[in-house]
Amino acid sequence: MTRRPRWLIVVRRDKPRLYESLRQNFEPDTGVDVILDRRYADLPSEIAERRAPLPGQEDDPWESLGFRLICWTEDVSR
Repeated sequence: MTRRPRWLIVVRRDKPRLYESLRQNFEPDTGVDVILDRRYADLPSEIAERRAPLPGQEDDPWESLGFRLICWTEDVSR
């Protein structure tokens, strides 16, 4: 069994152009998925905006870049 790296790019909901650009650029790569952040999709915007950031995330690239990159490995049978 081999281990293959997988990537997930989660884009902020308020960055639709960034989402489309990343999605189009990574579409041919089967090891990368690009999705929109869905955490507050069902909350009214005034409630979602009041949510406190997670500890240590005040200067997170999430705020400045508009996306988060997540990597994990996947077991692949030969």
